[in-house]
Amino acid sequence: MDEQKLKEDLLKLIQEKAVIRGERKLASGKISNYYIDGKQVTLDPQGLLLTAKLILHMAQAAGADAVGGPTLGADPIAAAVSLLSSQSGHP
Repeated sequence: MDEQKLKEDLLKLIQEKAVIRGERKLASGKISNYYIDGKQVTLDPQGLLLTAKLILHMAQAAGADAVGGPTLGADPIAAAVSLLSSQSGHP
């Protein structure tokens, strides 16, 4: 699957599962009319696969040899990217 198709499919899934409309109080205390809950996508099987494939494409293009991020939110993403990188023959 090419990178553009990955982006389109991931954006569609974000719109379907993660965009919450309606007044919501943010952690900052400010009020927003919408909220994007990314975990609704990255903890979804298809969403995690699309996210990992896209990050792997980007990481390989940048010549990266590792992925990571803040624990909890990034853990499933980093693990999925690692698994896909191993399957791609370029861990």
